Amino acid sequence: MELTANSNSNDAKNVPRDGRFAFVSAFGIKPQNLRELHVYSSKGKLEEFPQKVGELLRRLYMNGSAVGEGIMAIINRGRLLNEGEAIYVAVERDERTNRNRTVAFLDRHRAC
Repeated sequence: MELTANSNSNDAKNVPRDGRFAFVSAFGIKPQNLRELHVYSSKGKLEEFPQKVGELLRRLYMNGSAVGEGIMAIINRGRLLNEGEAIYVAVERDERTNRNRTVAFLDRHRAC
């Protein structure tokens, strides 16, 4: 998994605010609350992914935190992750509860 944005504290100053991460809003994540964004873009089926990636995706699915038709097809129906696509695992800080929320989704691969 490749780390593309990271902030290890509650302070979001280290996460770029220049619009590169605006696409996460299509998956229910507020870009201004984004703390981390991990990217997995190797082609193949879920069973071929590194064990930790597969386990994380299954755990997020079981918790209701895998969103969108694409990620559901990869987790449940054996759909391939194709070239030009990526699985994103986003961590956002909820402003009201001051807690982190992690969400997985599939979208086109972007160089951040």
